[in-house]
Amino acid sequence: MQWVRRLVIPVVVLTVVLVAADRVITSHDAGLVHFTWCFTEQLSIDEPASDILVLGSSRSGLGIDPPWIESALGDRSVERVTFGSNGELQKDLGLRTYLHDRGVPETLVLELGFEQHSAAFEAISGPPPEPFDVIPELPLSFRSSVYSDVIGDLVAHDEISRADVFLESKVMSPAQYLAERFNDGAAVALRHPGSVITRETRTCVPDMKVQSEKWTWGTSRRYQPARLKEPAPDTVTGLERAASTFRAVDFADTFTQQEVLLTRDIIRTARRAGVRNVILLYLPSYGKAGAGVDVEAVRSLFPDEPVIDGHRVMSDPSKPLLRYQFVNVTHVNRIGARAISQAIVDAIIALPEAEPTD
Repeated sequence: MQWVRRLVIPVVVLTVVLVAADRVITSHDAGLVHFTWCFTEQLSIDEPASDILVLGSSRSGLGIDPPWIESALGDRSVERVTFGSNGELQKDLGLRTYLHDRGVPETLVLELGFEQHSAAFEAISGPPPEPFDVIPELPLSFRSSVYSDVIGDLVAHDEISRADVFLESKVMSPAQYLAERFNDGAAVALRHPGSVITRETRTCVPDMKVQSEKWTWGTSRRYQPARLKEPAPDTVTGLERAASTFRAVDFADTFTQQEVLLTRDIIRTARRAGVRNVILLYLPSYGKAGAGVDVEAVRSLFPDEPVIDGHRVMSDPSKPLLRYQFVNVTHVNRIGARAISQAIVDAIIALPEAEPTD
């Protein structure tokens, strides 16, 4: 019957397009750079949760050495998942995906992402994306149901209004998220039809973020002043110049307030899932930029979670050359990574013992 063909054919075509779009997105074949693809894939691999999960940005990627932390603790597995930029929304989505697909770690080490806005960067690239924006590098590869859960929890706790969600003044609605996700998937499926049939695979080495010319997985080094020297004056001048473009974080700023509420949601989600310990980690930038966050203000915002002050670690007066251990203004080198990793070990050892269960 003609009317049946007119109805069935469009429905079949639409279904094929929907399935293809979703398959492409869940295969991560959507333009992700290599290390971001690998870390996003890591959230859902068929392995149980690690004892300790580190969740952060590229600062954690270069600034934390999981194999060394494992060796220092002796009996706990450590896993690090980092994204290419410091966005609370992607960390929130990432944690929820990990909890659902991998299970519950005992301890979450959460890198704080309160952005120190750089005037120099903004002059070139414009202002940073709003905390609720989905950045282009991570094109909606998280399930739309996970995004809906984030927004639903924020509405339930009166941290964003339902009207704000549906009017989309700041927050993309779940329906819009789903539509954008479909658009991305359909576009890639049309350009690369093969990705609909065959799931993308890539080789993901244990430490895909750290480049070999900097330092590699498990090779951070302890501070040995006899083997260090102050950088050349031109290097220091370059670091100081870059650091001077960063602005201090203003916790009264709307941008930062949104970062704070997303951080609260990450902690709340972890606790509700059964994560016993949440440790907050502030990773510094070099010099002046490292003083851009008032860590005591952070502690007052999150009084129930211990905070590791990476700036204090890197500015230890007993180790004066430690403050120069940066590969650039925002990332530490292997010596800085050992110092930060040691601070994480110390914080985990200092955690209270679990109460015995009956």
